[in-house]
Amino acid sequence: MSAMPTGLPEDTYHLRHVELVKKLAEKTRAKKISWKASDTGLSAIVSGKIEINFVRSNYPSIAKFLWKSPWALFTIRDMKGNQLLRVDNTAAFSPMEPPVQVSVRNAVHELYTAIEQSLSDEIERAIEVLDRI
Repeated sequence: MSAMPTGLPEDTYHLRHVELVKKLAEKTRAKKISWKASDTGLSAIVSGKIEINFVRSNYPSIAKFLWKSPWALFTIRDMKGNQLLRVDNTAAFSPMEPPVQVSVRNAVHELYTAIEQSLSDEIERAIEVLDRI
């Protein structure tokens, strides 16, 4: 997770991250965020002010069969390069991890799923366009 600013309670800080990521998922499902896919990840720039990136894990296509996540790293930065959120998904699950941090990771996974669905929908629309030719 990214560094916590002073003066903000830790739970509140992480809950704001959950809110931010859930808002991104909501806007993705509403087709208000355009995502670009590459071999190594997914990225989007929102309103020219926020850069969002996923780095895919080494095994995205078989991840669900191995009980692994298809993404390894998630970051949000402002356009000056300041990191707003970083979630590393490569560490093994720890029962000692605070529940609020698990909530952030779960929200990021929900966002990743929304993006994958959005990209799949775009492919379907392209096929429909070609079918009408």
